[in-house]
Amino acid sequence: MEAAKVEVRFEDVRVEADVRAGRRRALPTLLNSTVNAAQDIAASLRVCTKRKEQVKIIGGVSGTIRSSRMTLVLGAPGSGKTTFLRALAGKLDPSLKVCYLHITSNNAFGIASFRIEINKHFDKIACNASLVLSAFFSSIVCYKKNTLRMLYLCKQILGLSECADTVIGDDLRRGISGGQKKRVTIGEMLVGITRCFFMDDISTGLDSSTTFEIMKFLQQTAHSMDITMVISLLQPTPETFELFDDIILLCEGKIVYHGPRENATDFFETIGFKCPIKKNVADFLQEVTSKMDQKQYWVDCGNKYQYYSIEEFAESFRTSDLHQLVENNHLMPTNAGTRKEVKENTSHRIYRSRWNIFKACFSREVLLVKRNSPVHIFKTIQITVLALVISTLFFRANMSQNTVLDANKYMRALFLSLVIVNFNGMTEIAMTIKRLPIFYKQREVLALPGWALLNSIFLISLPMSLVETGIWTSLTYYVIGYAPSPIRFIQHFVVLFAMHQMSMGLYRFLATIGRTQVMANMMATAALIAICILGGFFIPKDDLQPWLRWGYWTSPFTYAQNAVSLNEFLDKRWATEFHYANANTVGEAILRITGLLTEWHWYWICVSILFGFSLVFNILSIFALEFMSSPHKRQVNINHTKVKVEYKSQTVGNGSASTDQVILPFRPLSLVFHHINYFVDMPKDEQDVFNILGIMHGSALFLGFMNCSILQPVVAMERVVLYREKAAGMYSNMAYVIAQVSVELPYMFVQVFIFSAIVYPMIGFEMTASKFFWFALYMVLDFMYYTLFGMMTVALTPNIEIAAGLSFLIFIFWNVFSGFIIGREMIPVWWRWVYWVNPAAWTVYGLMFSQLGDQTELIHVPGQLDQMVQEFLEGYLGLQDDYFNLVTCLHLAVITLFALLFFLSIKYLKFQKR
Repeated sequence: MEAAKVEVRFEDVRVEADVRAGRRRALPTLLNSTVNAAQDIAASLRVCTKRKEQVKIIGGVSGTIRSSRMTLVLGAPGSGKTTFLRALAGKLDPSLKVCYLHITSNNAFGIASFRIEINKHFDKIACNASLVLSAFFSSIVCYKKNTLRMLYLCKQILGLSECADTVIGDDLRRGISGGQKKRVTIGEMLVGITRCFFMDDISTGLDSSTTFEIMKFLQQTAHSMDITMVISLLQPTPETFELFDDIILLCEGKIVYHGPRENATDFFETIGFKCPIKKNVADFLQEVTSKMDQKQYWVDCGNKYQYYSIEEFAESFRTSDLHQLVENNHLMPTNAGTRKEVKENTSHRIYRSRWNIFKACFSREVLLVKRNSPVHIFKTIQITVLALVISTLFFRANMSQNTVLDANKYMRALFLSLVIVNFNGMTEIAMTIKRLPIFYKQREVLALPGWALLNSIFLISLPMSLVETGIWTSLTYYVIGYAPSPIRFIQHFVVLFAMHQMSMGLYRFLATIGRTQVMANMMATAALIAICILGGFFIPKDDLQPWLRWGYWTSPFTYAQNAVSLNEFLDKRWATEFHYANANTVGEAILRITGLLTEWHWYWICVSILFGFSLVFNILSIFALEFMSSPHKRQVNINHTKVKVEYKSQTVGNGSASTDQVILPFRPLSLVFHHINYFVDMPKDEQDVFNILGIMHGSALFLGFMNCSILQPVVAMERVVLYREKAAGMYSNMAYVIAQVSVELPYMFVQVFIFSAIVYPMIGFEMTASKFFWFALYMVLDFMYYTLFGMMTVALTPNIEIAAGLSFLIFIFWNVFSGFIIGREMIPVWWRWVYWVNPAAWTVYGLMFSQLGDQTELIHVPGQLDQMVQEFLEGYLGLQDDYFNLVTCLHLAVITLFALLFFLSIKYLKFQKR
């Protein structure tokens, strides 16, 4: 049986772009992005009109690309080569249908494949494994043997046999060379079943001999397997140029020549331009259309030279006999006569096995888990250390079950368990982000479905989730002294497992829609702040504004907190008589005080909802993988915001082009930050100081950590550049550190100003200059040490995954010992020293005391006599005037320390193993 042949016919293809007016407005700077976003909003409100200019990228081109031939696309930068190839491959914007192409083929699957010059691979997988997995992803029943044979030939001809078992590597880890990475990328395309290839600038970074070898292999493949290939190259050598059958010369979006390679110079000679004997024909074809270089090739002595425009060249070609010859299909395939035509047997229709695709994807994920074992070992050690710390912090010898205050300690221990389990799922962000570039490439080239990747990740995460949750529950449950019942132990474990699955699904989903580490971290931290604040612990449900109550019921923390609390406080040991708001026991009283549910059947409802959240987030992740495009787009000379395609022909042949869509072209990204506003009255008769404490704690810790997590991937990327530039002696380490820190200062001041101006008056703090100054000062100091902390952790660790894990571990310590989860006076003496070395505790101390330290209003504390706010702060939280100046100075000290450690790490630690 002969493989299907593909012929591509395109008619009157036009691509136009609306570009913002102004020479500098198209550059994606922060200022331009902000101005453009504001202008778009104003235009949508019809306040003003958008000032845009229309620019043609492709201007009405037509032609036919034959099968079994290799076509070279030549053109200067900005001529529209990438857009042209994407149009042929059907990889334009989702709104741009490929209905202006005629696709002729007996095979309706996997016709077109587009490859742009991006080499993305898993750094810890060997070359051979990468090719084998690509072959399995695109394997078909009919051609399985041919695919394996092609796999062997690819390794031999592409020169990958010697490095077949070498890991690919990345910017920091030594692996194969850049040229070998390009060969692997080409090999991944060729081992599939695609019958038509569109490759853009595949020679970039390769030497001329390597380029020739690869092009020779591609030529043999096209001729022997009846494959259609269209390739763009930058300045090919004469030997490489001779390998091509046809040439498409593209200038300013117009085709000025499309035909056999050997007839190209003859066509221009008929116009009056001749290629010198020793001149590289490829260079001649690109220079003869240039206004600066055209004159030197003029040989028509009978006529005086005049500039021959692109439009004139295009018109000359359309009216030439050569153009008619090509269009009338008089060109024979280069392998004509070497094969007998055999009709395809329709009973053996080509298809891919979904099960085989899933098995291949699953096996790759298992391999990645093995290769990423240090990360998983670090996570296991991390959860073990945290479990031991929390167990000794809430040690059962210091915990009783007689009063509401005792129950409050258990409530905080339960909440802390949920926070840590949720945070432990945040590692999914970095791991998912790392997979996305490779997935987008394989989705485009190999039609890899999103469900195969997501289901593989989900199934592999189940045993790891069980282990991590099991370690935490086993080490904390009986040591802290929760309800001594095996059934309640299992129910406690089920809640934490459901919470962990929910958190992994949530952060996996945010990674798939954020698509970059910076955007995903920002979205994840914002989501974490929202679900924690609205989860009912920081601010009880009854204290939320009525218009925010819906947020309480949409927060996963609500259901986790309710389920784990019901399991604990409905145990018989909490049945001590205590009357409070229709509650008759201590257990019921603490549930009602904190605004939680009190009926047992809600436990199973809450657990079911948590698993439902996990299912929904994973399903949404699949949709995001299927339909969202890669954010890493190749930028053309003009930055576009809207693309329009005009076409005349709407006929599609008996095949169809790939329907995968890619946004074209590059679009600047605009971010809009939505601040969470808190509305809480100042503590007076019938108000709780814990609401204010919760806001202070959330503002200082979570907003600071958001700054830290957003900054980390940026610093990690810049560190790679630092290694290269430092090796070249471009600047000193001190200059880099000063520049890195200084550039963050304006952003920190702007963030604090916006946050303070909104939050301070809406909380209802006293409107005096001194108190506002202290509030703003501590927020600035908080943002500064968190920013430097993020830089320091990146500089101390080899990769972003370990940096994120280390910062998470330290952040949990800061969170636990900040004075909110458990007051300083209630911390066991063997852990109280951690409070005094905790920068987060200093920030909460300074914020609380500067605003409430002089308040003398009485407040009601359940189970105790009424007392002044000032007395409550000193007795319960340990906040007093004696240490206020000290914590202010400690902020400055820790900022200096983090900056020094960042400098020393940059200077003496080098994780580049190349």
